[in-house]
Amino acid sequence: MLSVILINFKKEKNTYKVGRKYLLSIAPIIIVMVSWLVFREEPVDLLVSKKLRVETFTDQGIDGGRSKILKHENKPAYNAILFDLEKGFISPYAGLTLFHEGGIDVSKYTHLEVSFELKNTKNLELTIATFQNGVTKEHEPLSFRHNIQEIPIHDQRTTANMSLEKMHIAQWWLERYKVTSTELGEANWAKTASLSFVAKIQLDETKPQLLKINSVVFYKDLTAFYVVASVFLVCWYLLFFLRKKGKPEKSSDVVIKYEQIKTSSSTEASVKEEGFFDYITTNYSDSGLTLGKLSKELGVSEKVISAAIKEAYSQTFKEFLNGIRLAEAKRLMLESEGNISEIAYQVGFNSPNHFNRTFKSYEGITPTEFIRDRKGA
Repeated sequence: MLSVILINFKKEKNTYKVGRKYLLSIAPIIIVMVSWLVFREEPVDLLVSKKLRVETFTDQGIDGGRSKILKHENKPAYNAILFDLEKGFISPYAGLTLFHEGGIDVSKYTHLEVSFELKNTKNLELTIATFQNGVTKEHEPLSFRHNIQEIPIHDQRTTANMSLEKMHIAQWWLERYKVTSTELGEANWAKTASLSFVAKIQLDETKPQLLKINSVVFYKDLTAFYVVASVFLVCWYLLFFLRKKGKPEKSSDVVIKYEQIKTSSSTEASVKEEGFFDYITTNYSDSGLTLGKLSKELGVSEKVISAAIKEAYSQTFKEFLNGIRLAEAKRLMLESEGNISEIAYQVGFNSPNHFNRTFKSYEGITPTEFIRDRKGA
């Protein structure tokens, strides 16, 4: 009696596993996108607000100050003043103040970007007035806390970005209301009353000066968020890749069909002979599987096993066993994420070098070349 094995390797469709892998691959992107929507804030340009009111000011009338506004243009796209600074006050100044009806809440923002144009002036100072508990009186503009910051002026520079956290309190305001910066704490950006732009230094006394504000945009800086999100994505996908790489494929993914074809031949232990093909196809991943072990396990002589394999496949026991191992190895190389060394041990070879030599002797190419040719890598 002669037994013949029909081996058919199939890829099991496992919807749950595929869906789970897909979810794990896109989950971090979804998390980052949702977090971005939560943390971001739409920038706000104060100049385009319909509730904005603009006033100009100078040192005129204060301790004999004589600076004056020559022209004021209040346009939808910008706000500009042409002015002249004259001696007569310890520090001549002129500028414009942006008032927002009912105040404005900028507590969700971290930075301010100002687009401006200057002519014949060397400096520009920004003052943001906020409500201060215990000091501010609604109808006294000077009682609002004056948070100031110098806007650096550079050649050809028309924009400046400032952090609200880095603004400090005007010294004259602290002295006027007899308070110290340490006892006041952080500014209350939720109750912002106004923004003032002040120019003090004139370059050429024979020419008027120009201050033009094109935009005043509050925005939230997300640099820290992008850094954290990038680190999160790198770590997630690194762990995901390493987990897949280190997880061996289960041998149950191989479907082996066994079919018997009876012939007129008869040998010793004919009943047991019918089982050794099954044994080989079930235990091919055992690196210690030999003809002697198979004979001992099944009680069939080595000679009978060798003769049956030779008659059916014109192969020796070792050639037949390697054929099964290499067929499974090729399937795993094409369908799984395991590396060549892992696959070698998984199908029963005792070392990657032995697997590589055997694979090339049977296929004519190395495992790496096989993967590259089949996957087009």
